[in-house]
Amino acid sequence: MVKIISWNVNGIRSVLRKELWYPFVNEHRPDIICLQEVRATPEQFTFSGDFQNEYPYRYYNNPQLKKGYSGTAILSKIEPMSIDRPNIDNEGRVITAEFEDYYLVCVYVPNAGSRFNYRVNEWDHSFREYLFGLDKKLIICGDFNVACQDIDIYNPNIRDTAGVTLEERFNFNQLLERFVDSFRLRNPELVKYTWWSNLGNCRSTNRGWRIDYFLVSKNVDFTEADILENVQGSDHCPIILIN
Repeated sequence: MVKIISWNVNGIRSVLRKELWYPFVNEHRPDIICLQEVRATPEQFTFSGDFQNEYPYRYYNNPQLKKGYSGTAILSKIEPMSIDRPNIDNEGRVITAEFEDYYLVCVYVPNAGSRFNYRVNEWDHSFREYLFGLDKKLIICGDFNVACQDIDIYNPNIRDTAGVTLEERFNFNQLLERFVDSFRLRNPELVKYTWWSNLGNCRSTNRGWRIDYFLVSKNVDFTEADILENVQGSDHCPIILIN
């Protein structure tokens, strides 16, 4: 059994400064942690000695052009067979760890707000082609920046806004032709969110969106898929998969 947690931390240094990181890890004891929007240079991507001893396998894909922006990481107690930082973009948005039975892909999909055409016509296509080219079972986790169904947004009447456009949902549903939305499979009608705007007390009033996912190959067995909505420290909350 392997417990994997995925979290868009909206800046790992901020979470560390708030002294929320180590209590969170100590409570949930994941085997593997996938992070998005790390927003740190490799030199700034550091942890306490005890944590580094517990998670000796730490890999970071940082943006090559813009410091303090984007970035994905995998922290693991289990040594992977290989690590891939695919050349999908130069923003450090994808990192993949290969294990014996599966690939674990950590992704931070670009927001479509200011780069809509790039996102739906280029980036989504490149990412999909990358996934389809991998030759083992897949566990794909991260911030996909799209609310797949109306149940995944507090106000389903919102339309023509980044994250709910027809084009974004169409592209995401192309992934669902091959992969399973683990949380929704286990919880067909449960309303839980993973992101809340920092404006207007959205989190305290639970006006959220579910835009973070664990997608898994249809032949991947898992026992739990959940959303840890009470964890603070970011505008996103962590999600968990136990397989």
